[in-house]
This record gives sequence, structure tokens and C-alpha cells, in this order.
Amino acid sequence: MLVAVGPILLMRWLSRGQQQQQRGTLTNTVVRDSNWSNNQQQQIATPSSAAEEEDIGEGYDDDGILRHIYRNDNSFIKSNSNNLTTDNDVSSPPIGRPFMYIGDLDPTVPQPWPKEEVDWWTLHHKLVEDVRNSDAMPTSLSVDKEAVGVVNDTGTDHNQPTQQHLPQLIFYGDSITEGWAGTSFGNPPPKHRLWNENNHEDEQIRQLFQSTFGSESPWGKRALKQPLVLGISGSRTYDLLWRLENGEFPTSQLLVKDNDEAENDNDATTVQQEVAVSPKDAAPDTSFQLEKLERIYIVLIGTNNLGGGMLPTRTIEGIDAVGRTLLRLHTETFSLTTPAAIVFSELLPRRDDHRARNMCPPRCKNITTLEPYESFMPAIDAVNRELERVVDGWRKDFPNSRIVLLSSSNEEEEEDWVERLKDRMVGNGGDGKEGEHDNVLAASISNNQYQHRINCGRTMFAIDNGDEFDRYMPDRLHPNYEGYKLWSRCLRKGLEAVMMDSTIHSEK
Repeated sequence: MLVAVGPILLMRWLSRGQQQQQRGTLTNTVVRDSNWSNNQQQQIATPSSAAEEEDIGEGYDDDGILRHIYRNDNSFIKSNSNNLTTDNDVSSPPIGRPFMYIGDLDPTVPQPWPKEEVDWWTLHHKLVEDVRNSDAMPTSLSVDKEAVGVVNDTGTDHNQPTQQHLPQLIFYGDSITEGWAGTSFGNPPPKHRLWNENNHEDEQIRQLFQSTFGSESPWGKRALKQPLVLGISGSRTYDLLWRLENGEFPTSQLLVKDNDEAENDNDATTVQQEVAVSPKDAAPDTSFQLEKLERIYIVLIGTNNLGGGMLPTRTIEGIDAVGRTLLRLHTETFSLTTPAAIVFSELLPRRDDHRARNMCPPRCKNITTLEPYESFMPAIDAVNRELERVVDGWRKDFPNSRIVLLSSSNEEEEEDWVERLKDRMVGNGGDGKEGEHDNVLAASISNNQYQHRINCGRTMFAIDNGDEFDRYMPDRLHPNYEGYKLWSRCLRKGLEAVMMDSTIHSEK
């Protein structure tokens, strides 16, 4: 089976040396029952048949998963086949290495990768340097106060100030986010991603990013600073949390403030720290003010939690921690009067079903019969259904924010979503009357009239036809150039929702 893996990839694994597994073990691994219950757990020891094989090494693969590499394949290895996708048949990958189970880790506690994982640390240090360099770059732009509250010919105030500048874009995530840079762990992407080397697909993706969000785009030409891509392949919620707290969060103020604004910021900080504030002491205005928006954080994280055997409920907890950490750091670093904006993506659909099957054991649909799960999609759907509630909580706890959720739901599912939102409002004290529902719904899903959720459907890979899906995600997990072109349309819609301007990507 090692022949199918290939000598180059094998040397990559083995060159990292014998490593201690710091995040779980395949011996006496905790496994879940068929319902992924938090309560029912049982211990399973590595079958003795594995011991009869020659264990020739241990290391992390290109997905950041710790692997044992065996010379043969029998009972245990067959039920734990490799995560590698081949261009011959993505549904029948070579066999040879079990996956690393992370289901019992706390996804809300910041934790980096092991020090032996050189590629991860090298890229992390590079991203920290990218953030520092970006922070050091000067910007002379300031809030255009003359554009606020402009009066038109009819004597009516415009609903929205003229936006002379656009915020800096900060992209956070895993391999799909890092893919915008055309790399994996800062290196050329692995062959099993099936990007077309002859067409220089990695360079095409980098160029697409520049023309859509970077210096060559209408957005980039008006941005306070150029975008940052802060993605690392294999990232899960806990290591993204660690990265945010350890250098991958920009801290430079981008808009020049006058003395009055600086005083207001100091007042806001004082009010926040006071135990009690007299009612007559008016706090500074901390409502969302679009013209003061300096950055938009674009986030996609969580699929690797599920890929490591973590429960959807725990994955949601990790995602919630990521969003709250971003908003907390933004408030602590800047001020209550500096607004925050997030374009947060649901987990993208994935059809790498062999990886779901290969997680058994320990994560099995039926641990007694070792019946595996056949797909990641039930777990992804469970996470995505909960994201509405999670993001609503962020909006409530951080009122000086604008948060847009990108959904893979199709437009025809919009009515279904509205009905579910109405049901939640009725459960929270509404009486179910249609007229009142309309008013409450408008208030609930609008903040300064911005759209809380964008149903991207097909542009977020909600594609039923398998052959068409493979056209955009040839390894059934990572987009190729055509896939990034498709997804960029969804991301653009999210940015338009934040800015409340459907022409924001046009030349001005």
C-alpha cells in the first residue's frame, strides 16, 4: 500500500521524525456510540493484528493528521484507510494509515500544533510577520465627516454616508482559506488536491484573489490597507484561537481620529470599566457607524474539527469561541466606538465520503459492528443549522458589530428559514399573529437595514450533481480555480451586505 502512497509523500512523513502523539492516541481511544452521544463512551484497544505488521514510522500528513504507517494492510488498517485522494478514483483511495481522533479535546481552549510540526510553525511565523508588516504600513485616510449626513436636493438626509474608503479585509481559516495563496502549509499544494499543474492553477487562484479582493480589484484600490490571508491547512477551532492570541490579529488603527473622537474613545473605555455610572452621564455613541469601519473579518473554520471525529455540538462550541474571541479582541484592541464586522461562512459541503468511512474506529455509526458513517454531510448540516443561533448571540452581545452569515442554502429555502426564525420568535414571547410577525421579523433580521444572512446556494457548492460538484472540488473537499471563482461570488455578496452597497465591487 505504500507504493500507492508514493515515495515523495512517504519521505515527507518520515522526515518529520518519530513524534509523540500529543492530542490523543489510537490505543485505548475513547469512541462514540452510533448517536455521537456525549454520555455513552467505551474504550477500544488497537487490535493485535496491527502489532503483527511492521510499523515503519509516524508523522503528520498534508492535512495535518498524525499517521502511523504500516507495511501491510489487514483488519485494523482496512477499517482505517488513508485520507489520500488520488486522481484515478477519489472514492477508492489507497490504504495504509489510520486517522487521528480529536473528539475529546476542548475546541474552545487555545492550543497550537506540536513543536515538531515544522511546516505549521513556519507558516504561523510567516503570518505573524505579515500582520506586523501590514500594521506598520502607514495610512493617511481618515473619516470623511463631510460625507456623513449629506443633504440632497430635496432636503432629505441620505440613509447612508458616502463611503470614500473601504475596510481592510482579513481572511481567517484552514486549507480552503490558505488556498487563496495557492499553497498548503506555505508550500505547493499536495498532488491529491488535483489542481492542474500544467495550467499553473495555484497562480491562477492567486491572481483571482488579487483581481477580486486585492490590489488589482475595485475594492483593493479603495481599501485602507491590502488584505491579509491568514489561513493554515488543517486548522481547527482551537489552534485558530491560539493564533488569534499569538500574533495573527492586526492591531493598528487605520483611521486618523481628531481630539474629540479620541476623547470619546477614552470616555467609552472609562464607562466600560466603571462599576456604576450615573444616569446623567451620557455614554459615547457606540452604535454601528459604517463610515468608521476599518476592517472586515472573513472566517471559515470547523470542517477539520469534524474531520478529526469531533461531535457537531462540540464543533459549534469551538466556532462560537472563535467568533467571540475575534469580537473581544477587536473591542479590547481598539475601542467601543470602533465598529467590527464579520462575514462568517457556514461549513462548505464536502463529498470526501471515504474520509468519513475511514474514521471508524473510533468514530463509528455502530461501534459493535464497526459500521462507519457514510458521509460528513449530516454532521455539517447539524453544525450549519446551529450557526444562526450562534451568530445571533454575537450580535446581541456585541451591538457595535455587523455580522453577515453566508449560507449554502438555496434561494428557494429562504421561506423555510424565515418560518423557522418566526417560530423562534413565537417561542420567545410572540403571539404568532402574522402582522406582528412581520414587524418583529423585520426588527430581528435587520440592523440599520443590513441583510443578516446571504443564501449563496450554488455559489457555495450546494450542487446535487456529483459530476458538476467535482468540477469545482476535484478532491471533493478543496476548491480548484473554478471553485474559487464560484465561491468568490458568495463572498462578494457578503461584503456587499456589510457595506449595504451592491455596487461596491464596481469601479468608481
